[in-house]
Amino acid sequence: MPLDQQLLDRLDAQWARLRPQWHATLAPGLGEEEQRELIAPLGLTIPSELRTWWAWRQIDAAVTDSSEILSLPSAVRYCQMRRDVAAEVAADTKADPEELWPQRFLAVALSGSIAIATDCSVQGPASPLFADLAHGIPVNPSHLALPSFGHLIHGWVEMYEAGYYTWDDHRGWIAIGPAQSLLQANLV
Repeated sequence: MPLDQQLLDRLDAQWARLRPQWHATLAPGLGEEEQRELIAPLGLTIPSELRTWWAWRQIDAAVTDSSEILSLPSAVRYCQMRRDVAAEVAADTKADPEELWPQRFLAVALSGSIAIATDCSVQGPASPLFADLAHGIPVNPSHLALPSFGHLIHGWVEMYEAGYYTWDDHRGWIAIGPAQSLLQANLV
């Protein structure tokens, strides 16, 4: 389920309905040239699905009670931090930094201490997502969390539409009903 305009429209409609404080102040998206300039220091090419996402909006916000989406500048900073940590841990332990944070990975969301990252070496209509469970523990690239970024967004939209979340201006996102078990099952 690659990300498309229909899915983005559904997401925007749910955010407009639920009215999280940050929705009214979302920054506009970035053009392809801006995206290339931001990602250049990492030596990566942004997959198509994520170019579409970051062209739509720039969001650094909690999108559920346990998940945060990253804007492209935040994703680049996070990725550089993870590369730096991997290099430090590798120097201390003689581990391979590529096993700790693959150079081809780019984080797109955080869920607690879990980084949800895409493999930028996979170029195509879908951007598979991987869950990295902890700093300093080798990443298992075969641990596919979701087949595409669109699946992640679709999961959030489905939970919003089903009424699993409500927004409170003082407490933020509040999970209602089975949202907690659904979140744990889907790593969102």
